[in-house]
Amino acid sequence: MSQPETWVPFGDDAIEKAHLSRTLITTRERIGYLALGLCGESSELMSSWLMMDEQGALEEAGDVGWYLAVLERESGLQIAWDDVGKLPFVEGGFCVGLLRAACDLAERAKRALIGGEFDRAKAAIVLTNAVHNWTLFCSFMGGPEAVLRGNQEKRLKRYGTSGFSLELMPSDTDRIVIDIGSRLNNKAGSAPSLNKLR
Repeated sequence: MSQPETWVPFGDDAIEKAHLSRTLITTRERIGYLALGLCGESSELMSSWLMMDEQGALEEAGDVGWYLAVLERESGLQIAWDDVGKLPFVEGGFCVGLLRAACDLAERAKRALIGGEFDRAKAAIVLTNAVHNWTLFCSFMGGPEAVLRGNQEKRLKRYGTSGFSLELMPSDTDRIVIDIGSRLNNKAGSAPSLNKLR
């Protein structure tokens, strides 16, 4: 498969408007955040697909595309577009293949966050595998171009022309981050009540 025509402009727009470097200082932190986001969105895509929620699946596929495009740019990894569409079929289908690749990327990012090696060559293969499974899914939703356009329209409607940004996350996020920080600093080891997160 060749790279979709809108892939580069979509990714450029997404990375420009995400402002990840303002909130997450190191490249390792940004890759970790994106890998975790890819896992979450891949899981939501699988859930929507299994529940036969076509609109939900279309939206989640767009979110997965956003994470893939931003992860590619933020990490500097290269997707082997010539291999996309030619890789072997994963037992369990493309949703399982996507989720497995997303979790593999998250595991690699986790190791890097704690000072381990981030094997860029292997990570690029895994990212290509994720894109391969994502494009297979997109073929049921009008193709990658249609899915990316839908995501751009959703982000424009939700976030305006400035696009998604960690800075625009709901204020509850601040309370969660503060709460997690207090747990890490709590020497007694007792976790705060979940009611504080509401």
